[in-house]
Amino acid sequence: MNHSPICPIARKADLNIEELPSEMIVYDRLRNRMHCLNRSTSFIWRHCDGQTRLEHIAALLPEVDLPADLDVVRRALKDLERAHLLECGLAFAESELPSRRTLVQRYGLAAASVLPVITSAVAPTPVMAKSGDRHGHNRGKKPKKDKKKDLFFH
Repeated sequence: MNHSPICPIARKADLNIEELPSEMIVYDRLRNRMHCLNRSTSFIWRHCDGQTRLEHIAALLPEVDLPADLDVVRRALKDLERAHLLECGLAFAESELPSRRTLVQRYGLAAASVLPVITSAVAPTPVMAKSGDRHGHNRGKKPKKDKKKDLFFH
């Protein structure tokens, strides 16, 4: 495994960030996506300041109950990159990274709950939210009544 001089930078532009005790919610206004970063992922993301090397971030992982393992940091960074939460692409390929399953096997099932995870979802645009249309089909129009449904319930 080669040690990388990469100092990743967390993207901050066009994001709304809400820090909670055990996770961080990040809303990407450009992509209308909401991301939930668990405690370890948000810890790693907060250290992406463009000056902190990957090895130093890995050395800090015991603060969030993880082993000081560069692979854990690199896996989290790849997930952050995939969620468009880093300023630029990373220099290592997906094939160089262990899978989450491999990390669980390496550190045991108990580590599964603290390994970095990002859960993402499409968030409704303000127009969609205001219209009550969850899928963007009505675009502010009132939903059509289903005559068959109305006949059935009368």
